[in-house]
Amino acid sequence: MQSSREPVHRCFYGITFPHAVNVAVSGLIANLERHDHGAVRWTPPANLHLTLRFLGELERRRFSEARQVMIDATLPPPFTLGFGPTNAFPSLRKPRVLVLDLEERADTSLNALQALQTLTESFARALGLEPEERSFRPHLTLGRVRRGEELSLGLRKVLETMTVDIPDAKVDQLLLIESKMSREGAKYRIVEKRELRVRRRS
Repeated sequence: MQSSREPVHRCFYGITFPHAVNVAVSGLIANLERHDHGAVRWTPPANLHLTLRFLGELERRRFSEARQVMIDATLPPPFTLGFGPTNAFPSLRKPRVLVLDLEERADTSLNALQALQTLTESFARALGLEPEERSFRPHLTLGRVRRGEELSLGLRKVLETMTVDIPDAKVDQLLLIESKMSREGAKYRIVEKRELRVRRRS
């Protein structure tokens, strides 16, 4: 019997990065991967992004609303992000997700990123979603440790000591991205794109 369940869209609000940043991060991942024995599922270059607010699975009406609240919003001006050291969640001692931290510098702004994230949280509330339980910790996911696997000692050492040289990233767009799962992993599709500092439509 054919299911009558309405199709859903798994999606999130997020940002992507300039080509130069993606190239540098991909090189960083390749360097880390040389010290891995297959314990980590590394992020493909095409999937590099920063999630601001995960929305989960939305049915068609709410998915359309997720686009509309983004279109109607007054967005902030562009800003610049700077990248910090490699790190892991929940910790480097017990890593499950390998990440690249972001850091505040004189010419970059984590406050602007936080403000944009707060705006996307208001979008989620407008859709009737519950507030996030965890506080926002901005990061770029490099890879995820496979279930039951442990990092090699060599990879742990590199994560703790390596020098990261990633160019700053100008953020000038807010995206609504749909994620579709496959055997090869997640495939991302940009559903809506808004330039920062877009005025509300009359």
